[in-house]
Amino acid sequence: MPARSEDWWRIRVLDDPEWSRDGGGIKMYVVVELDGRPAAYAMYRHHQRFEYGSTIGRVHVVEALAESPAATDALWRYLVGIDWVERLTCELLPVDHELHLMPSSNRRLRFTIDGGVLGPGRRRRPGRCRGVRTRATTRFVLEVADELCGWNVGRWHVSGAGLRGDAGGR
Repeated sequence: MPARSEDWWRIRVLDDPEWSRDGGGIKMYVVVELDGRPAAYAMYRHHQRFEYGSTIGRVHVVEALAESPAATDALWRYLVGIDWVERLTCELLPVDHELHLMPSSNRRLRFTIDGGVLGPGRRRRPGRCRGVRTRATTRFVLEVADELCGWNVGRWHVSGAGLRGDAGGR
């Protein structure tokens, strides 16, 4: 976990000036407990709006940190399960965050990096994968052409057992 000073906690977490709300409600907090102890937390703001009787509200995640994959899963299930929300936005997530692999279908997800959209087929580099989320019976081959990082070039076999490379892949 990142080390944070007392001033950081006071200014970033406890202070909640109205000018920083961007039209949303007060800053909300959630703590996930696993096995009776804190394992994850999130700070978020609910921006509730309605148009023609339907919600067009959003939840903006200010920060979400977890200590394990199980805590990450529980935290994001809570956040995406908040009612009356059309959209969930967050900032400051690393490119290789587990959230990118959690949905069974990520077609509705839109990731941006430094203002540019991370398009289809450009999710993460196989050499940096910490784990593969797939059903045990699902198997497929991912062929990678990478001009920037030649060590990623190759065919990657993905299954419930993990990620295995050949023909240039690791």
